[in-house]
Amino acid sequence: GYHFKYYTVDHLGAYDNNVQRIWEDASGTIWIKTPVNYCYYNREKDRLENTITTQLGALGINETVQQLFVDEDQNIWCVSKDSIYYYQFESNILKRIKYPDSMVICDMNCRNSAAHLLLADGSIASIDVEKSTIQAITKLPYNFNTLTPHIYIDRDYRIWIYFAHGHEIFCYSTQKKEWISFPGQEKLYNEHCNITTLTDDNKGNIWIGTDNNGVIISQFSKKTYTQLSKDFNSPYSLPCNHITSIYEDENNLMWIGTGKQGVSYTNLNKINIQNHPLPSQEDISSLFEDKKGNLWFG
Repeated sequence: GYHFKYYTVDHLGAYDNNVQRIWEDASGTIWIKTPVNYCYYNREKDRLENTITTQLGALGINETVQQLFVDEDQNIWCVSKDSIYYYQFESNILKRIKYPDSMVICDMNCRNSAAHLLLADGSIASIDVEKSTIQAITKLPYNFNTLTPHIYIDRDYRIWIYFAHGHEIFCYSTQKKEWISFPGQEKLYNEHCNITTLTDDNKGNIWIGTDNNGVIISQFSKKTYTQLSKDFNSPYSLPCNHITSIYEDENNLMWIGTGKQGVSYTNLNKINIQNHPLPSQEDISSLFEDKKGNLWFG
């Protein structure tokens, strides 16, 4: 906890050191996504590697991988030219699901084996791993072009669709089978908040990070929302309103990465922001806690 060690990716084929995502799968492999490729952390040599074919080949995935995801259950999903591969570590089973050439996958998410895809035509599809089938369940009420779309599944199996640095955000109830409104939605729209990240906590609240409006916490149980933002008169507020990442660790702490102002954290039982600067002024674009309790900042 006294030192920061830097691992760069530009010498591994990326055009800069931008890190978009960090995951750890159930085997302990830490995966890193850059804008142009994927890397993994080689624990024995203590360095990042971009030759992921050996790692995936050990799981039986021998095709060229276009996209890689680690889901909420810490299992691996890989997208190749015509197939989706799903490796479940607990049972050591690899599943292959073929998909048609016309299908373009933008993003995917999975929680407790409930897997969903966001497609380029705005459709949301569910994956039946046992039957190896993909079925469209609804379509997004919005046509997206250049914005980067994201799909997220919360603990109540609501599907969230948002766009990096756009102000559109949608919530689909898999129980009601319809698009629903949520607390704080009007504020996000009325103030044209550009959304950067989204996650949920163990109390059922949705944390939405924005470009310049801090954090909006949507509280379904109370049918209201809370806004966390910079208060110049309080040392226990966010250091800035530019939020880049949000992550809940195993100790009931919510970590909030900011734009060049370090990282903040608060206990979920009582919101009380504590701020921690980092050695250099970087955007904290991703956060992750590994099995040993170490926090990784991308």
